[in-house]
Amino acid sequence: MYTGVNGIKAVMALAHGNDAMDEWTKYEGNPVVNAPPSTYNTMDFRDPYIWKEGNKWKMIIGSGIASAGMGGALFMYESDDLVNWTYLNPFLLGHDDQDDAGRFWEMPVFLQFGEKYLLVINKIPWEGEPARALYWTGTYANNKFFPDYTVAKHLEITNGYLAPTVVKDANERYVAIGIIPGEV
Repeated sequence: MYTGVNGIKAVMALAHGNDAMDEWTKYEGNPVVNAPPSTYNTMDFRDPYIWKEGNKWKMIIGSGIASAGMGGALFMYESDDLVNWTYLNPFLLGHDDQDDAGRFWEMPVFLQFGEKYLLVINKIPWEGEPARALYWTGTYANNKFFPDYTVAKHLEITNGYLAPTVVKDANERYVAIGIIPGEV
């Protein structure tokens, strides 16, 4: 799954890789998610994060709410087959005046550690504030994330660690890789 952009509008699209994962074929039925939920006045829509829960695929997508007092947003979708997606609800809605997490969230990562969950987002640069990787710990129920605290914590100290991708290695250890801009 990836964000497809035509210069104006972002959509969620699907591609299939070969066994070596070095050649990719776009799904002919793209886009598989054509727009953010129409119930919100959103700012952009990008960066799907997908996991399997039971026999269902779950996906959160980064966005922001363009309304006073609101901030970043993650929207939750569900699918049986990675092709047909149903919007469920907001996974988490930010309030920039309360959580200091910015106006728009991108590159979400959602992981379980025992009974707790970790949600990582990148707030985009806004009004002189730099991009920043932030996180909350919390609980997950009914397709929503409930943070343990209001103000997001800083994932890094360089003020520039962007787009963290986290996976488990062959030894079941979590490994993260991201972008550190040259000016940091």
